[in-house]
Amino acid sequence: MLGFIDNPIVSGPPHSRFYAGLPLKAENKKIMGTLCIFDFQPHQFPTEDEALLKDLSALVKKEMNFPDLQTLTLKLQNSENSLL
Repeated sequence: MLGFIDNPIVSGPPHSRFYAGLPLKAENKKIMGTLCIFDFQPHQFPTEDEALLKDLSALVKKEMNFPDLQTLTLKLQNSENSLL
């Protein structure tokens, strides 16, 4: 596994010098991706920005895990059928 210093976006173009990210997990806890930001200049990540990134990550996870209309319709039909 590569360390961040060996990552191609650091050692080559675009030569990233700052990275902050959070994993995006599905309801089954499987990691589906990462919400991340990076910059070409090194800098500190303020606590307020960390909180905003966490909030944004939570919104993205909520959208990723929101059942689609077809799934909800099937669940409703199954529950109605079980009442018969």
